[in-house]
Amino acid sequence: MTANDWLRLLHGPETDEQKRLARLEDKLDRLMDALGVPRDAPPPAPGEEVEDFLQRGMKINAIKVYREQNGGTLVASKEAVEALEAEMKARGLI
Repeated sequence: MTANDWLRLLHGPETDEQKRLARLEDKLDRLMDALGVPRDAPPPAPGEEVEDFLQRGMKINAIKVYREQNGGTLVASKEAVEALEAEMKARGLI
């Protein structure tokens, strides 16, 4: 009995949504492999410009630059910059 068989016994048959998600994840994995992108890669480090804006108290500018450099949503960029800000405060850089 395979692991998938055990999962089906425990959780019941896969739904159409679960099957679709599995296909999408497989496609994404193949695309990442083709592009040479490592799986589960850590997010890119913020640039010096982002840190400079934070040191000058210009969080909105830091978020804007972070988003331009790394893409992603405004919310994700804001969270990343706020995490960086907290780290910089803990290290006494702000």
